[in-house]
Amino acid sequence: MVGKVLLLGIGFDGSDGHVRITMGDNYGVCGGSGDTHDQICNKIVQLNMEMKRRGLSLEEICTDRYKTKLRSKRFKGRK
Repeated sequence: MVGKVLLLGIGFDGSDGHVRITMGDNYGVCGGSGDTHDQICNKIVQLNMEMKRRGLSLEEICTDRYKTKLRSKRFKGRK
């Protein structure tokens, strides 16, 4: 049995003195510049939407059976 699974996003480029923390049902994001923090949050929202579309939960995709789904091109960063 898999316990509660959370995604944690951490930004290291914040230099403006603001403390940014965003929590969701299955994730937490802290730190980073405003832009970096927003990018991390947006990626997690996209991932959650794709999991919902596929009928999967974070706990399911963190098992060996679903790890390859996260490695698909759909979730890779864009330059």
